[in-house]
Amino acid sequence: MAHVLIVDGNRHEALQSLSLPLRQSGFDAVTATTLAEALSAVDLNAPGILISELQLPDGTGLELLQHLRAKGSSIPFVIITRSPSIRTAVQAIQSGAHDYLEKPLAPSLAVRLVETLIGPSDQRYQAAVSPVAIHALRVIHREFRRPGLSTRMIAKEVGVSVEHVCRLVKAHTGRSVLSIVRERRVTEAAVLLRRSPLLVKEISYALGFRTLSMCERDFRRHFRCSPTEYRARCRTEPSISDD
Repeated sequence: MAHVLIVDGNRHEALQSLSLPLRQSGFDAVTATTLAEALSAVDLNAPGILISELQLPDGTGLELLQHLRAKGSSIPFVIITRSPSIRTAVQAIQSGAHDYLEKPLAPSLAVRLVETLIGPSDQRYQAAVSPVAIHALRVIHREFRRPGLSTRMIAKEVGVSVEHVCRLVKAHTGRSVLSIVRERRVTEAAVLLRRSPLLVKEISYALGFRTLSMCERDFRRHFRCSPTEYRARCRTEPSISDD
């Protein structure tokens, strides 16, 4: 069964207009309400398509899209919004979105959209997923702020060897355990840089980095700029409004 990940700050609306119709058509629809939840859901559910509201409580659908594309994901991605504009439509398509649509979507349109991008539900199958990998990923997304979080600590909590947890997480996500920890930390750092007055040093320690230089190194690798440069850029860019 193909997974569809729906990201919308209004869970009730997402359930009624998208999730239920898709489930009735044979798709496994999973919902998330924030950028942080969506990042966890991508790892845990390996969705075949992602439909995201433009404006989220802790970020935007564009940021989620850009994050996925930056790490090489080609998952079909659709942006939906109640306040479409040419500017955000261009940003979405240029960032790699497959479509940009106005809310609310008619249930029949949502089903046709998913079938067009990933095929009918009866032509898809869900690869076997290791419970150990899912457990490990849940630990990562719950504990990523813990200083010194290591593969050994994660393996101990899951109850398997380090080699076993590394192999299963790699098979499920295509990434190493520690790379997922680093990605989770820097994406959370980006949210805090945009939305909090905390200093970069305070953010780095709040997210479990041992040193400020480690935070800056990992952030630069992911976003191709320093945390300070990222914050300055966010302040000069026009904000996305979805009122």
